[in-house]
Amino acid sequence: MLAAYRHKRHAEGGLLYRIIIRILGGLLVVSSPVHAGGDLRDLPFLSGVNASGAEFVTNWRYPDKENIDYYLSQGMRLIRLPIAWVRVQPELGGELDKDHLRELDRILTQVAEADAWLVIDLHDYMRRNGQVVGAPGAPADAAHLADFWRRMALRYGNHPQVIFNLMNEPHDMPSALNLANQNHAIAAIRATGADNIVLVSGNHYSGAHSFLWSDNPAWMAQVEDKADNFAFDLHQYLDEGSRGISPFCIPGSGATALVAATDWLRANDRQALLGEFNAGPGERCAAELRDLLAHVAANDDVWIGWAYWAGGGLWRGANPTDPFTLDPSLTGTIPQMEVLRPFIKSKE
Repeated sequence: MLAAYRHKRHAEGGLLYRIIIRILGGLLVVSSPVHAGGDLRDLPFLSGVNASGAEFVTNWRYPDKENIDYYLSQGMRLIRLPIAWVRVQPELGGELDKDHLRELDRILTQVAEADAWLVIDLHDYMRRNGQVVGAPGAPADAAHLADFWRRMALRYGNHPQVIFNLMNEPHDMPSALNLANQNHAIAAIRATGADNIVLVSGNHYSGAHSFLWSDNPAWMAQVEDKADNFAFDLHQYLDEGSRGISPFCIPGSGATALVAATDWLRANDRQALLGEFNAGPGERCAAELRDLLAHVAANDDVWIGWAYWAGGGLWRGANPTDPFTLDPSLTGTIPQMEVLRPFIKSKE
């Protein structure tokens, strides 16, 4: 969503590296377990939700155990957790904040115990404190972003159920810069020895419907990852402008919005996560939502899963009548969850 609101080829070398890591892990399991990072080829289809809240500018908090337990109890096996860079790493190039790491550890433990996956999503739109990373005069550059992910990889690298989402919805910046920033981050992660799945994001708010209409295909075909273990994070809302702010859906959007991106992914032997999407509670939107999810399910060779926007506890807390959140209301399950439920796939 906009700032105001909101996987198959592997190089032989990368495969050899993962085999070595796994062998070492088996040899060292008694004293210090070594986890191989998740491999896109081994990943089951992941259905889930964004556990939003920690990225909020004000009145923020991490989702509590009860909120995440609710979604895990529904059979969901993916929690995408948006975080704020300036909180997790208050000083550029500095240490990661211990209090925030404890929250991440808590949530990861809960998710991993349920045999689910955690996407750590840096939800900053390729910005820090509102300034584009790497722009002239901006305090944060590609090296700073790489440093953040290097530190995160040292802590969470090679955990098989952690996926690194490098940056949510870059926008209004040169696409060459967006690519360079993320390539630096991937290189820093791999330099630590971590081979976790990485999610990369195109420019222009990561829109799936607009991916081929923009310059994203030309630039994002140049993603560099020596482990070749990355997928795209693509988002798709079903209202006018694909912004996710209106409860009214465009007729036909659910069946058609992802088609071009699906074709590009298949033609380029790549995969993607539908990292954000939502729809209003009415029957028109329910029909579009079903069509969107049916498209993803029918093309699960290129779509590794989906995460609805959003849960987390704060959306309904801020507005008890919020038309989009999946968080249950006092009167019970909301309509969108009933639409999602037939498409939720448990671990395969």
